Amino acid sequence: GLMHNLEMEKKRYNNFVVTTTYEVLGLREELNTSFSRHDINTVRENIQMLKKKIDMSYAENRRLIRTYEIYLSSITNEITTKETRDILMQLLNETYPIPFSKYYRAPLNCESMLLNMIALTYMKEGRYDETQMIYDGILSNYKRSKVNCKYHCRQYELLLANFVGSRSEMIEAVQLEASVTEGVSFALKCGKGNLLSLYFRELGYAYARDLNKEKALRIFQYSVPMAELFHNEYDVKI
Repeated sequence: GLMHNLEMEKKRYNNFVVTTTYEVLGLREELNTSFSRHDINTVRENIQMLKKKIDMSYAENRRLIRTYEIYLSSITNEITTKETRDILMQLLNETYPIPFSKYYRAPLNCESMLLNMIALTYMKEGRYDETQMIYDGILSNYKRSKVNCKYHCRQYELLLANFVGSRSEMIEAVQLEASVTEGVSFALKCGKGNLLSLYFRELGYAYARDLNKEKALRIFQYSVPMAELFHNEYDVKI
């Protein structure tokens, strides 16, 4: 059946962790948070704890740990950006082969995470066309799905935020406003606020780059209170 072909198990499934306990799901959330805060020591500890608590006989769980380990090696510069991307591509091809023109469904949680990381490697190299191609392809597939995007809230929100971040390097601020409006609207529909400051920050930077400092400052005045409200320390420091 489908679950067998994708090497997935009929147990509790959340962001591609196969488990029977909420303790493990909580640990995964802590790991994701420590990644976002670049708390490398905590990331290392949480990866080791997660390896001990999940059943590594499941392909999904092995893929999870491998993905986290590769991403950690990348942000600590233990491997090159290209090496990171090549390995992530291999992991992705196990269940969601490329090229993107062959996508026949919206990505599962694990595939969404891998695609996002691959896009970020292109962004890190300043290859914004490739970055945009990935985000355009994924977001389009979510929108074509019969399942409303709000039911993929966590994955779609992150992809949309990074899409806005990549576009801010390529287009004028006035053009970026439509993507920012979409991101803010989607976040509010889902009852999520942790990325709101990011949208306004990217738009503010875009206006500052376009030498409209007055509008940039006005937008930053929205961004900082939201960052403080949702404990986003990076945007608080704008």
